[in-house]
Amino acid sequence: MKTLTILFIVLITTYSFPQENVLSGKHKKANVSNLQEVHRIKSPLNTSTTQVLKPINISNKIGVTDTLSYFYLFSNKIGFGLFGQDWLIQWFRAPASLWIKGLGFYCDDNPNNTPAEVKIVKVNWTEAQLISADTLQRGYYEALGNGYNDITSFLDNPDRTGDWTSIQSGDIEPFEHDIWSNNGVGYTFIPDETLKDFQWIDMNVLGDEPYLSEGEIFGVALKNTSANLDGDGIFFSAGIAGYPGWKFYANGRWIPGVDYGWWTKEYTFDFRVAVDIISGGIYFYSITYLSVTLSTEPREVFANILAEGGVPVNIPLISKIFYSTNQG
Repeated sequence: MKTLTILFIVLITTYSFPQENVLSGKHKKANVSNLQEVHRIKSPLNTSTTQVLKPINISNKIGVTDTLSYFYLFSNKIGFGLFGQDWLIQWFRAPASLWIKGLGFYCDDNPNNTPAEVKIVKVNWTEAQLISADTLQRGYYEALGNGYNDITSFLDNPDRTGDWTSIQSGDIEPFEHDIWSNNGVGYTFIPDETLKDFQWIDMNVLGDEPYLSEGEIFGVALKNTSANLDGDGIFFSAGIAGYPGWKFYANGRWIPGVDYGWWTKEYTFDFRVAVDIISGGIYFYSITYLSVTLSTEPREVFANILAEGGVPVNIPLISKIFYSTNQG
């Protein structure tokens, strides 16, 4: 007697669920900002969701590919300026256990083709603290002798020589170690305004893809590498969305050489994060039952799928069935 053992393996190849995981929240009223760092959007933003993941290689891990973004919450869309040695950071809370596949940036203007540096850092503040933060000067790390007001932005930066200096009483240190960098140095690229679309950075350019557990808060950090303090501006899309980002002013926000360091901002920066959500795997139910047969003719197999927590995942499937026969 022969029996047929079937191993059912699913290759996720096309998606009918939304590719934008919009993080919702209350809108905050904008404060007056430094007019040098904001301008009208030069190029129309591409709001398409079909192209967001195009440059990213689909992971071979079993998971759901998605994009973290605040874009659909935006009001008052602007181009936000990043000048010599300044940083922007936009934070996200991992909605589930995930692997980060890539980072996307929309450059609105880069007239001098100034290079930018990008890395990912761990954030210490809670989501509630980050959402409710007013626009204030927060602090910096000591970096004696670095030539840029003796301050730096992150714990793992190579020029850091001292601890965090807090400007606001009661502030805890906002950042921890780097999650994705090369010994404290991020990946350098030239933001391209001519794309008129998102420019994607694959995590493999610096090695492994970062893994985050559900609930972890991380920051996507972007630096203007120019040595020209307050010059060589690069502008990125931003808006008011209720999830305010941070900016590191290497030479001060209002007074050069005085009010420098990290500031919490009123703007949310339109950075996007391509991820594989893998929390708990994917569960199959209502799988087509195949009776034992010796036929070699093609047979159709159908399955319904649940993600962790019982949420339906409507995914068209291309399936391979591997089988073996046993003599008995």
